[in-house]
Amino acid sequence: MFSSSHKITGYTKEGDSGFSKIDDLLISKDDQIFNAIGTTRELSSYIGLAREFAIDKEHPYTDKLTRIQTLLVDIALSVTYFECESKNKQEFSEKNTKEIEEWIQEFSANLVPRERYILPGGGKAAASLHVARNICQRAERLGDFLLTVARFAAKIDKRTESVYSPLGTGKNSEDTKIES
Repeated sequence: MFSSSHKITGYTKEGDSGFSKIDDLLISKDDQIFNAIGTTRELSSYIGLAREFAIDKEHPYTDKLTRIQTLLVDIALSVTYFECESKNKQEFSEKNTKEIEEWIQEFSANLVPRERYILPGGGKAAASLHVARNICQRAERLGDFLLTVARFAAKIDKRTESVYSPLGTGKNSEDTKIES
């Protein structure tokens, strides 16, 4: 497990010649591991932004967003130390997926069924959650939760959601809004 007393530095002061060192393993900075780590961190940042917007409006799901950010740090560490025999390697349980599925059910119960594609928006919290959802599209359950909670955020803020209407159908955006 990653120690909270572990010092994290932004740089090593050694130059890198295009490589990064993880434990004793030298890895090219072109390796996909760094894309995965960066994407995970980007996702956590957008969830943090959404959480701050949600806190400002006193939304009830902010603790869940904090929990997800904690899991994302664990995921980033797991990816970082995947090829290493490191004490920092994380283990994941199916209970994390079950927990997210329960949250989806909890918030979905408060929403009208979604019949069409939702255009991202619906307030600052909802829009930020939509960005986060698109970043994590490979993490199926988490993406579903972020879509559900984005819709819930729009509902709490009494904002309408714009739904997708193909161009050329004669409908404009005013015809394609739903009350959350």
